[in-house]
Amino acid sequence: MFQLFRTRISTLVSGIRAVSSVHSWSFPKRSELLIYDKSSVRHLEPFIDTSRATVFDTSLYSINVWAMLRGIRYGRPCMQTYLYGYIALVKPKVIVTLIDNSLPFYFINHRFPKAITIAIQNGRRDNFGRKPNTGLLDLLQIDHGWGKPTISHYCMFGEAEISLLRKYIRANFIATGNLQNNSYPQKPLTPRARPKISFVSSHPNLSHDLSTTALSQDTYMHTGNRTISFFEYYRIERDVAKVVGQYCAENNLDFHIVGKRPETTPQEHAFYAEALGEIPFTFHPCSTEGASYPRLLDSDVVVTVDSTIAYELFGRGKRVAFISVRGEAIGHSSIDFCRFASPLSTPDTGNNWTNTFDPMVIKSKLEFVRSSSQSEWEDATKSIAPQLVYFDEGNTRIRSLFTSLGLAR
Repeated sequence: MFQLFRTRISTLVSGIRAVSSVHSWSFPKRSELLIYDKSSVRHLEPFIDTSRATVFDTSLYSINVWAMLRGIRYGRPCMQTYLYGYIALVKPKVIVTLIDNSLPFYFINHRFPKAITIAIQNGRRDNFGRKPNTGLLDLLQIDHGWGKPTISHYCMFGEAEISLLRKYIRANFIATGNLQNNSYPQKPLTPRARPKISFVSSHPNLSHDLSTTALSQDTYMHTGNRTISFFEYYRIERDVAKVVGQYCAENNLDFHIVGKRPETTPQEHAFYAEALGEIPFTFHPCSTEGASYPRLLDSDVVVTVDSTIAYELFGRGKRVAFISVRGEAIGHSSIDFCRFASPLSTPDTGNNWTNTFDPMVIKSKLEFVRSSSQSEWEDATKSIAPQLVYFDEGNTRIRSLFTSLGLAR
């Protein structure tokens, strides 16, 4: 009873807070450009003048009362009708987002068919969900009553995922690669005494509770109705890192782990240190957004389980080994999106990848990635890499799109 009371009081307080700010009672600024989610702003600033845009906050931390009231004409109060109400007040000609896994964005054109909607992919798309049956592909297949998911332009990493999303979304698809990756020019490696092998870490943000670890049995994700714990999802990162560390020690190579989280999540370093024991390694926390790019670009070899940034680097020709064994680790080796190069259909093993955890096989893949000649590497990867993430140095394609719409700086 006390817990129920606390929950209801918390909900009431959150509701009061959401409508108590100055923003909540001010009419949204009319603008020809609406940016969907404030996290998209910093990524768009190099390409368009964001200062003249209005920003829609998807967190709903502060709710605009006028947009909420306007949204009632579109149906019962929910995120979708609130978004409709907001758009009706702002009257934008163009709406842009990098939150391309946010479902409400794909139904904007149902109510505002003249608005130009642009989604820019910001991560590889899988079908994990925070609740049962809430993966992106699950949600795209449901009839939500707002018509077929439709946008004007969908700027995606490459043709492989375009072929997948085309089944669910109506759009003009453009392979643009990743904006951040495209902004780093190709450079030669820094001269060094020993080759540097970098493992790309995936680790949850646990800064809110320093007593929690990525080996917790608490629920982390779902795939369909299947519950997946933190332990099931993340433990394979340690197992793979240990094999890579052993390989580096055996071959006199410098082993680095490039973290996903900043120093405020000290559990990430401890996560690997405990598994590696006496194996030497250098750990790099991700101190700022984008800090991993220069570290990984200046590595001789990059190793990953399924990191997005590793796929980005692979698309630009970087030597990357993919130990794509997360599906096997969580007991669902048949999950397509856990396999290497998904949604492409590839064998379980190849020159630079494996979908099965076998230390000897993993080391053989590392050996090929490290020791093959440049022509051998290009012959082995040229048919796959560009399909996964197109490398458009300088972001010429996205700039061309913005220029055609009169948005480019």
